Amino acid sequence: MGKTHKISLTSNRFPEIARRLPVATRRIVRETAHDIERRAKLSIQSGAKTGRLYRRGKKFHRASAPGQAPATDTGNLVNSIGVQFTGETRASVYVGAEYAPHLEYGTARMAARPFMTPAAEAARPRFLGELQNLEREL
Repeated sequence: MGKTHKISLTSNRFPEIARRLPVATRRIVRETAHDIERRAKLSIQSGAKTGRLYRRGKKFHRASAPGQAPATDTGNLVNSIGVQFTGETRASVYVGAEYAPHLEYGTARMAARPFMTPAAEAARPRFLGELQNLEREL
């Protein structure tokens, strides 16, 4: 019988994956955080609000109805929404206005006017899709 030859093929992509993964993940996290920020601000600034109309000084203001994103009045809420990167692949979308939790979740005297949760939920499918694409690429 003839001599047997052994062939061994090795493919070790771990170094490439280890190099690419943080960069790609960082991009996805950054894009998603800014998307949530944009959506939250847009929900407050746009769309017709259907709450009560009341007068404040010489101006009239149309409030949001329960379940709608808050209606903008002074711009303080929108201007207090931002993004903070807390690590290479971590971000926080924050609201600095002290009354934001009352609007988001409601109080004993006021129904919720959520704006952050809907923004995050709307951004979730794209975020998960991007992570799945990344997994396939690597």
